[in-house]
Amino acid sequence: MSKAKKFFILLIAGSLVILAVSCNSSGGKTASEISAEQTLEAIYTEETAQAEADANAGLEIEAAQPTETPLLTPGEPPEPERTLKDTDSSIRAYENRAVSGDRFLDSLYERPFTSEEMIYQPDLDIYTVDFAHD
Repeated sequence: MSKAKKFFILLIAGSLVILAVSCNSSGGKTASEISAEQTLEAIYTEETAQAEADANAGLEIEAAQPTETPLLTPGEPPEPERTLKDTDSSIRAYENRAVSGDRFLDSLYERPFTSEEMIYQPDLDIYTVDFAHD
C-alpha cells in the first residue's frame, strides 16, 4: 500500500472517531440540567400567562372609559403676512441640474437633489413658503 492510501485511510478513520466521540459526549443530560430546564419552562409559562392576563385587563379598562372631547381644538391658520416664492427645480431635473440653485445673499438655500448624483427629489422641492403671526 502506498503512503497516500495509508494517509487517506487514517484521515477517514480519524474523522469517524472524532465524529462519534463528539456526538455521544454532548447528548446526555444530567438530572440537574433536566430539572433546571423544567423550572425555566414553568417560570416562562407562568409569566406569559400573567402578561396575557394583564394585557386583557388593560383592554377592558380602556374600553370602559368614555372618550373625552378635547377642551381646545386648533383653529384655522391666520392669513399669511409674507410669502416667499422659489423656482421650480423639476424643469431641469431630467438634466440632473438645478435651475437657479442656492442664492446665499437672498437667503434661499434649497437643494432638492441628492448630494453626489444630483437625482431630483420632488418631495424636497419648495415652491412657496407662507409666514403668519399667531
